[in-house]
Amino acid sequence: AISVTQKAEIHYLWIDSLCIIQDSEEDWQHESMNMGMVYAGAVCNIAATGFPDGSNGLFIEAEAALNEPIEVHLNADVTAHEGECCRKGDYHLVDFLSWSNGVDNAPLNQRGWVVQERFLSPRIMHFGAKQLYWECRTLEASEAFPQGLPREIFTSKVKKSVHMDPRRPKSVESVDRWDFNRWANAVTAYSRSKLTFDRDKMIAIAGLAKSLQHPFLGSYLGGMWSNFLLSHLTWSAVPFELRPRPEKYRCP
Repeated sequence: AISVTQKAEIHYLWIDSLCIIQDSEEDWQHESMNMGMVYAGAVCNIAATGFPDGSNGLFIEAEAALNEPIEVHLNADVTAHEGECCRKGDYHLVDFLSWSNGVDNAPLNQRGWVVQERFLSPRIMHFGAKQLYWECRTLEASEAFPQGLPREIFTSKVKKSVHMDPRRPKSVESVDRWDFNRWANAVTAYSRSKLTFDRDKMIAIAGLAKSLQHPFLGSYLGGMWSNFLLSHLTWSAVPFELRPRPEKYRCP
């Protein structure tokens, strides 16, 4: 992380395990409520996205050519999957699951605390298991596609659909369109992730709520907003993702 920060010519680096006193309940209670502001105000978030823990570092040894699209020339028309026809000519073969496997479903993004980091950070450098990825509010890119992922085959909209736009709506009706889906997307992504401690569940999503708060939404009530309480209560669990209730009571 220090190497990346220096290469980017950025003068400050914030690391939670160093900037929050470990095993101090008092410091944790204070700092955990401010973490959302830290990520939202950062220049860029450095994420070891492709690795299960901190022992791997960020960097990998990889042959860049393996990530590049493969040029193919067809000498004749070919009937492809589901009857689609590829006319003879020049094509590029790409791994259209690259972003999904390398970022969205990568080990780091299965963790609950990272949902807040990813949605609030204006920019993220994802150090993946096979290549480096870039994600911000206007662009997703990778070493294979440094100018941006082709829209017709890559459909990741996580950051665009949930990021907290500083422009605020003028009416309740526009809030409904502008914020409700964003909040629902955030809660869905968060609910699918894992937390080491169940007790952190409400704290880890509070940073998102703090950044999204708006008078038209009403009061924040443990994952829901008072002005849209009826809509927020109409949720269901995915059967194969059911988990046991937490040992310690958390909220309804």
